[in-house]
Amino acid sequence: MFKGSAIYYDMEQYTTTNIPCRTAVLTFLSAWTKRLHALGYVSGVYENLHNGAGDLASVYTSKLYARPDALWVARYDGN
Repeated sequence: MFKGSAIYYDMEQYTTTNIPCRTAVLTFLSAWTKRLHALGYVSGVYENLHNGAGDLASVYTSKLYARPDALWVARYDGN
């Protein structure tokens, strides 16, 4: 793997209405991003459009969470 490459984390479905779970996911993805950046890589996340992608979007400008460099959206709605 070359420095500067994107490494994606596949965040599987979780209960977005469960606040402790949502917070744990956002905290983990923030730490994932910070660590990859420290190692010289780009952070990517693969999530469902109707699940975690909305949570990432809701904290996009937050100073509490490091945001991933890329979001690969899974759209499971038949379109």
